[in-house]
Amino acid sequence: MKFNFGTGIFLFMALFIIAMVSFVIFAHRQDVNLVHRDYYEKGVDHTAQMNRDRRSAIFKEQIHVTDDGLNVRITFQPDLAAHMQNGQVLFFRPSDHNKDIAYPVRLNGDTCLIEKKELVPGRYVVKITWQTGQEDFEVDKQLIIK
Repeated sequence: MKFNFGTGIFLFMALFIIAMVSFVIFAHRQDVNLVHRDYYEKGVDHTAQMNRDRRSAIFKEQIHVTDDGLNVRITFQPDLAAHMQNGQVLFFRPSDHNKDIAYPVRLNGDTCLIEKKELVPGRYVVKITWQTGQEDFEVDKQLIIK
């Protein structure tokens, strides 16, 4: 068999098609982790989130999140705890959205205890959201589970 111009074009096209099919199969098998499951819907209410963050900035130092071994302890200032309604704690795992876990805020005085049994070791962003009257608030804290 003689290697000529037509044979070269055929081999190039065949290798190119094989490479493209391989890339499509590879890309299709990749897990796409967006920041949130509803990433695009959250982008729509960006202005509302900015207003919520601005309102919540004064409470950032009034909430403390600690890991005491068996539980995650969230401590609120007493005056803040007295006015909280419909609170929720989201353990947001930036590296894997499948490990995000949400809990309602159940206060015992000014403390909320959450068992660590469902939390895997690693970095979490603890998003504490609540309402006071008609306004929503959200405070984010960093936590490393060991």
